[in-house]
Amino acid sequence: HSIKLIWTALPVLNPLWYIYSHDPSTSSIDLQFFFGKSILVSPVTEENSTTVSAYFPDDIFYDFLTLAPFVNFNSIPLHIRGGAMLSLRETGAMTITAPPNTDFEFIVDPDTHDQASGSLYADDGVSIIPKQVQLSYTKEHLHELHNHALL
Repeated sequence: HSIKLIWTALPVLNPLWYIYSHDPSTSSIDLQFFFGKSILVSPVTEENSTTVSAYFPDDIFYDFLTLAPFVNFNSIPLHIRGGAMLSLRETGAMTITAPPNTDFEFIVDPDTHDQASGSLYADDGVSIIPKQVQLSYTKEHLHELHNHALL
């Protein structure tokens, strides 16, 4: 998804109304935002606060850190929108100096229809043409849709 933002010049951070334009309740929310199209950020905006007032559109969301409904208020509450598939690397492997064989971890958070999709942009830092892998998840099965070079 990140590479699409670069090519289209779309913003990385978006207000709720941008993702949920059909939901009139999102038009007045100015403290929550999406990072990309899948990660909902509900920041703590008051010092020493132990609660966060957050709005969740009629969709399914998962806690980013625990993948459970519990929210730890010692950190910024992040929620993954249902239907998302995120690719992550182990801590410390988020640099260009990480070995190319460092494994990716996929977080699959199904939507209300038990489906999810995502992509992985792979640039090994050596090859001229990077690769992109499109993935789909349905009913506990992961499918590779496309594995192609980006031209």
